[in-house]
Amino acid sequence: MFDFLKRSLGISPPTIERRDTDCLRLLLRNNKFHNPDIGPLNNIAEIDYFVLGMPKCGTTALQRGFERAGHKVIHAHTNQSTFEAFPNGSLLKNTSCGMDKFLQLRCQERSKDPVYIFFGYREPVSWYLSMAQYFNIPLNDDLRALTVDRIHCKYPWNHYLISDIADTIGKAVDIHPGRHTFDHKAGYSVISARNVNLVLFRFDRLNSLTNYITRYVEKNFILRYERVSSNPRYLAYGQSFTVPRTILEELYTDEYFRTFYNDHEKAELIDKYSSERVLYRSRAA
Repeated sequence: MFDFLKRSLGISPPTIERRDTDCLRLLLRNNKFHNPDIGPLNNIAEIDYFVLGMPKCGTTALQRGFERAGHKVIHAHTNQSTFEAFPNGSLLKNTSCGMDKFLQLRCQERSKDPVYIFFGYREPVSWYLSMAQYFNIPLNDDLRALTVDRIHCKYPWNHYLISDIADTIGKAVDIHPGRHTFDHKAGYSVISARNVNLVLFRFDRLNSLTNYITRYVEKNFILRYERVSSNPRYLAYGQSFTVPRTILEELYTDEYFRTFYNDHEKAELIDKYSSERVLYRSRAA
C-alpha cells in the first residue's frame, strides 16, 4: 500500500500515515475524476446532496432534478461500481477511498452545513426486471427463474446489493439505513443527526418524496423520470412475469424489504406476482 501511494501521488511515507481523509484529499488534489453520471468528486467540499441507493430506483431522476436547480450532486451505488466508473478508478480502489471516505471528507470540510443523503429502494421483483432490461439481458424463460441466490450471486444484480450501499452510509455517518423505520404514510423518512439528513425513499413513492424536497429542501426541484423504458416487449414481459409463492416469501423476508414495506403491501405484491394466484384466477375465469 505504501509503495503504491508513493508511486501514484509522489508523497513521502510520513504523509501516508495521516488519516484516511488526508489520503483522499491528496488523491483529489493530484488527480481528476470525471464522470457526469457520478458527479464532481473533485469538488466534494461543495456537495450538499448525495444520492445513493439501488440503481433503477429513481436515483438519476433525483440527481438531475437537483442539478437543474443549480446544485452539484454526487450520485453513486456501490463502491465497486464507483471505482469502475472512472478510467483512473483504481487509484480510489487501491487506497480504499470509497463513498464512505467522500462523505466523511465532506462532513469534515463543512461540518456546520447540512448534508442530505438520499437512499433509494425498489422492491426486488420490479428491480430484478428493470435491471435485466437496462443490461440487455434476454427476456426469456431463463430470466423467469428468479431466486434469492440469483440476485445475490449473478451479475448484474449481485454487483449492486443494497446491503453494500447501506453499510457504506452507516460506516460514514453512523446512521444505518436498515436500522430505522420507514414512514409508509408519508412515503419517505428523514433521520437527522449532526447536520446529516438521511432521507429514505421508495421508487414507487417518488412523488411523495418530491413534495418533501420542494417544501423543505429545494423549492425549484423538478422531478423528471430518467432512463425509463417504453419498450413494448419489456412492458409485456413484465406484466406477464410471475414467481412461485415460496420464492416471493423468501425474497420478501429481506431486512430492507421489511424496512420499506409493511405486511399489507407485502401481501399485495405476492398477490400481484404469484404464479399460483394467476393460475387460480385463470381457472376461475
